[in-house]
Amino acid sequence: MRRSLIAALFAVCAVGGLARADLVDDLIAEFKRFYKGNATPAEKIEAIHVLDKADRDKAVEALVDAFDDSDFTVRQAAVEVVGAYRAPECSKWLIDNVIAPKRGPSSATRAMAAEALGLMGATDAAEPLAGLLAEADPALIASVCAALGRLKSITAIPALTKVLKGAGDATQIAVIDALGEMKAPEANAAVLPLLDDPRWQVRVSVAAALGKLRQKESVQPLIDRLRKEDGRIRDDISKALLSITTFDLGIDPDRWQTQWDRVKDRFVVPSDAEVEKARAAFEAAQLRYQPRGDDFAGIPTKSTRIIYVIDISGSMEDAILNKEKFKLQGRTYSSFVKMEVVKDELVRTIQNLNDTVFFNVLGFATEVKPWNKYGLVQANILNRNKAIEWIKKLQPIGGASQNLKKKAGLSGSAGGGLGRTNTYDALMTALDAKAAQAGYDTNLGSPVDTIFLLTDGEPTAGPITEVDRILSDVRRVVQLRKVTINTVQMGRSENGRVLLQGLAAQSGGTYIDLGE
Repeated sequence: MRRSLIAALFAVCAVGGLARADLVDDLIAEFKRFYKGNATPAEKIEAIHVLDKADRDKAVEALVDAFDDSDFTVRQAAVEVVGAYRAPECSKWLIDNVIAPKRGPSSATRAMAAEALGLMGATDAAEPLAGLLAEADPALIASVCAALGRLKSITAIPALTKVLKGAGDATQIAVIDALGEMKAPEANAAVLPLLDDPRWQVRVSVAAALGKLRQKESVQPLIDRLRKEDGRIRDDISKALLSITTFDLGIDPDRWQTQWDRVKDRFVVPSDAEVEKARAAFEAAQLRYQPRGDDFAGIPTKSTRIIYVIDISGSMEDAILNKEKFKLQGRTYSSFVKMEVVKDELVRTIQNLNDTVFFNVLGFATEVKPWNKYGLVQANILNRNKAIEWIKKLQPIGGASQNLKKKAGLSGSAGGGLGRTNTYDALMTALDAKAAQAGYDTNLGSPVDTIFLLTDGEPTAGPITEVDRILSDVRRVVQLRKVTINTVQMGRSENGRVLLQGLAAQSGGTYIDLGE
């Protein structure tokens, strides 16, 4: 009954473009009654989105109740709706009633309010938000830092710099990221010393921030750090150096040093336009197929801590129809069934890993199946052979042929219900972040720094299947853990493409469409 009334009210308001204030008031009042009832999380989210266009302080007041909901997806939906409001009265209400009061709202509510203010672009919130940096809750501080970075609030730099000293993992990374987003030269001195931090996630964050701050003083320390690093972080440092100089010299510190010694006395930081042109050329080169012995599906990596996440849902039983357009030309496969191509590709990749690499493999359909339940293992000859044996036995779950066998009584284990695509749980397992739905994660997680995700479709199973919500949850995790997600698409799903491109873009990874 209530859902019907909300829908009816929304329809009436939509016709009038929400011009009738009394109708909007009725809608908000009905939302409050509905939300306090026994609605499911899905029903709450639907009701929250009814207020998408309300853009009034009364709507903000109503939606703030959802900022502290027990279900994270409900909280996130409320933040996204409020964050899209642009009326000045909306941000003022949040500042006056949630951010500024010394007592009252919980830290969780304040964290969500800070995120909403950042999404709103509410520059008048910068000072009161900076005042929350003295709080002890790392999740709240992370949210405040993200908002200040989004608002580019350079007046908050002294307060952020103060917090940076002696802060915990999550807080320190959040502050570094915020300082980088501000792109203010005065932030460089605070960030640069942390380039030698023992935590690799901090060093990745510093490299990214220095690449955004783009100061000449960072070049030599970055080259020195490049000389000390191994694995994926060398890529992060070379990208930072490219952003400062526009030079694309790869990960060889000697090449960088030679070039820098040649130009440093007359070096002037390039313009934004010159940097964007250099970045575009670099990204285009990355997308070209450049096979190496240990690349996966044409994507190379310098990482030494990798998880390969492979779709084994029922549709992987299908054949690749358009072999002429299939991108991995020049390779020999046992067949052009998608699953067989992926198995051959993964076996070739693992055979060519050297023993400095640590790896694991996850197969996923409705459920997630790790090869090694203990996590990363060294790519020595024994572990490589063991993984290859496991990979060769993988079969699509719930495919058409298996279901036919089941109907004929020839198989008791296969079934379409187990053969759907649970991309969310696969990603969260690979990220070691099963608890991410609880909100702002403050755990740096496992040593994994690179994920390869290959799928031929869109999410159809698991706790979350909506593309935008998966991207939102994963973004929270990778913001702290700095994991790069490289994505490979084999099918034609448009939703799948949006998800895979988004995952790669927000984590600094590479997306490739292999075609069909």
